[in-house]
Amino acid sequence: MTLVAKLHLHCDDFPLVTAVAAAPSTTVDVEATMAESPERPVVFVWASGDSLDRFADALAAANDTANVDCLDGSGDRRYYRVTLAPSPCSIYGTALDVGASVLDCGATADYLTYRLRFPDRDALVAFREALLDNGIDVTTRYLGTDDGTTGEPVTRKQRETLSAAVDAGYFAVPREATLADVAETLGVSRQAASERLRRGMETLARDATRDAADTDDAK
Repeated sequence: MTLVAKLHLHCDDFPLVTAVAAAPSTTVDVEATMAESPERPVVFVWASGDSLDRFADALAAANDTANVDCLDGSGDRRYYRVTLAPSPCSIYGTALDVGASVLDCGATADYLTYRLRFPDRDALVAFREALLDNGIDVTTRYLGTDDGTTGEPVTRKQRETLSAAVDAGYFAVPREATLADVAETLGVSRQAASERLRRGMETLARDATRDAADTDDAK
């Protein structure tokens, strides 16, 4: 069964994010993404706001932007074709690699928003890990299936680290093991163990707090 995920992607170098940050009143809607090469996608964007010249200038000046063309519109609503420079980690290319399709995407001054359909949970995990390995933070805002069930993905490495921490007594009160003990059990660095624990716990916490909010709303 396929999975639909809404993700927030955080990276300081995203051209659309830096452009919206330069013109905060701008609203961005990505209409389509395509590419002759997955590493160099072309993005078609509707932008609305009262500072579109500033938005376009910032977009063109971004490190990962090769070219920006205004194809339609004037005033406070315009349609742009944005050609991105080659990148070692293309979000579009990574989605293609794992068999996912992009349903829609947008941008704020802080992150990109993506809604994608994945063939299965393993594809979603592979997508997340590929982006994380390239310095792109991934926050899952929604995950659902066609039958309406939901759940957050915890990666295999995060599950292994959480399990090792529980078995060692890292979460016991009083604590029976240190982070260094958990790292030694897994044969990884203390930093790696810390990052996996933090990301896994964040995912579980988001799931728990969202479920609590949904329950409160239903009352």
